[in-house]
Amino acid sequence: MAVLTPRARSISVRLSHGEFSALQRYCVSSGARSISDLARSAICGMLDRANEENALAETVQKQTALVKDLEGKIEQLTTEIGLLKAGKRPRSIRLSKGGRKTPDEIEAES
Repeated sequence: MAVLTPRARSISVRLSHGEFSALQRYCVSSGARSISDLARSAICGMLDRANEENALAETVQKQTALVKDLEGKIEQLTTEIGLLKAGKRPRSIRLSKGGRKTPDEIEAES
């Protein structure tokens, strides 16, 4: 069972007679206990969706950054493969996270 948080804050909204009548009808047809419960539910739903949209936007930004990083690595590998096919050695080979070793350093380690 959900734990209810005490509600100590309130808001006030002015509606036209027509808006209030429409809200009352919607309240009855939706099965809400009261207009206040209906309004609270709508506001909380809106806030939940906003939080989900923010989380989704962050995920999209992270995935976009990863894709750009992969594109850069693919471009680098394509260049190095082209050089190897042409009989030239690449100037350097990148290690993960930015470190570099020249082909001579790699051969010296072997």
